[in-house]
Amino acid sequence: MSPIIKKVCFSGAILVLVAAAMFLSSFLANSQEKKRQIPFFPHFAQNAGRIVLTQGGITTILTRENGSWFVSIAENPDILYPADSVKVMSIVEKIAEMIPDNFVGSNREHFAQFGFESDSTYFVQIYDFHGMQVGDFILGSRAENWRLNFFRRIGDNNVFLVGGGISFAFNIDPSEWRIRKLFDFDPNDIAQISARYTDQDYTLVKNSQGIWVFAADSTAPNPQNVVAMISEFMQLTVGDWDYSYMISDQTAGLDNPSAEYAITLTNGTVFTLAVGIQDGERPRFFARYNNSPQIAYIFRSPILRLRLNPDFNFRDNF
Repeated sequence: MSPIIKKVCFSGAILVLVAAAMFLSSFLANSQEKKRQIPFFPHFAQNAGRIVLTQGGITTILTRENGSWFVSIAENPDILYPADSVKVMSIVEKIAEMIPDNFVGSNREHFAQFGFESDSTYFVQIYDFHGMQVGDFILGSRAENWRLNFFRRIGDNNVFLVGGGISFAFNIDPSEWRIRKLFDFDPNDIAQISARYTDQDYTLVKNSQGIWVFAADSTAPNPQNVVAMISEFMQLTVGDWDYSYMISDQTAGLDNPSAEYAITLTNGTVFTLAVGIQDGERPRFFARYNNSPQIAYIFRSPILRLRLNPDFNFRDNF
């Protein structure tokens, strides 16, 4: 083989090697980029079944059963309260979207500055709907960019920054996850409203013509005020609940309620509300709805708006 041919072959081999190296480098870079885009828990949004949130020694549990979400606390995990599915799905989606796009380091000496050892740290366990654990992780403090949080899996020293403002979706207060609205029914289905408070005691019924009248004398109240009262019932929400179940009816004033209401639907379903005393100087009342064993706290203003005087708020001539 002539020297010229050898030189050409050698140059060609070098070009092939250079091209191969460039291809491999590009392939590895693309693979690394794709790896960074793969979420930590890629299928959690479709398979979510349970989320356990722990912060400062307090644990709240979100559980899906038969397609509905419920919330409970670690002290009474078997007592499930209906949860706001929109709020729960918000945290499910944020967990499912977390990606390892920003590696910080793996030095355990820096864990404290990442917020992994403070009382505000969230310890999170997630399970699918079969009860199998999908993963567990620690969510630390926010970075300088408030939409980023320090994150690491439990048992793994690798620390990442995850985006999406995920910490704002977390909350350890079970009341924040619950459905706060007291009554959920079609107001057109109401057939009777009974009320008792102080010296007032009356019942409104809808007659055969669909007109509201007082049951005692069949006189008609001001229909606009009846609509306003029903609207107040439909908007009633709970501010908080007593999860200890330690407050007695006597302490709450529910052994002798200051006000009682009953709403009866055309199908015979009855919704009840009993109002106790005001909770000290706080602007809220102890209350019990639908005979629940758990005491609820309802703000003072809507309770007072319900206490309509039939003579001055309902009669047509006032």
